[in-house]
Amino acid sequence: MPKTKVALTLDVSLLNRVDELVAKRQFRNRSQAIEEAIAACKRQACTGMRQARPQTRTADG
Repeated sequence: MPKTKVALTLDVSLLNRVDELVAKRQFRNRSQAIEEAIAACKRQACTGMRQARPQTRTADG
């Protein structure tokens, strides 16, 4: 399946956890870890997660 680059803003504690998993070689890199987390969420229908709010862009960004 084709992949597309994206930019994310994450809480520092979440990113630290991702980095720990990569350091322990549970994932090859951050991208693989985050992709697997999203896939797992999708398989479980993301139960218990907050409803995502649409982002609105401002004039300067």
